[in-house]
Amino acid sequence: FGAGAGFDDVVYLNGSVSGIGGGVVTGGHLVKGVRGFGAELGHILVNPQGTVCACRRVGCLETEVNIQRIWEVAGEGQVAIDDLDHLYSLRASAALEAELDRQADALAAGIASLVNIFAPARVILGGHVGALFEARSERVHARVAAEALAPVAEQVSLVRNVLRERMVPIGAAQLAFAPLLADPVNTPLFEWGSLQAVVTALP
Repeated sequence: FGAGAGFDDVVYLNGSVSGIGGGVVTGGHLVKGVRGFGAELGHILVNPQGTVCACRRVGCLETEVNIQRIWEVAGEGQVAIDDLDHLYSLRASAALEAELDRQADALAAGIASLVNIFAPARVILGGHVGALFEARSERVHARVAAEALAPVAEQVSLVRNVLRERMVPIGAAQLAFAPLLADPVNTPLFEWGSLQAVVTALP
């Protein structure tokens, strides 16, 4: 439904207050890994001299590209992710500009590593990393082109998540309705056991 529509090889990075997550689709299949722990994208290493992560390693992507650092430097308290575009457009201080540059470089290093590993056709950036990418698009593009393998870097497109905050409810609805949409005639709307429990519970 969004920026990944029509692509079978996609890396998605999403930045939230709790860190950076995402997913990888390769050949049209979601990478899950053992027990679903595949594609822990926030824990790729981008700065060996960086900050200690909650996972106890040093310099993970989610510690180097971090919304709480932005809040601290901006001195604005907790700025909602949807309001970051406005904050970044103000060019409020030299310290904030420097922090955005630093985080954009770390983000680009992480993207370049992911591009080298998965060779996606598209990398999609959402949440606060989407806002960071929007504010430093040229810088991120240039560093990814310089740091990723040339044959792969030439083919990949970097874009922001177009669904924004609608992404989660749309995805949830798709999971719920996909079987019905795929086969509307033969898909039962309710399992009789669960429906019977609801009917029994009615006054």
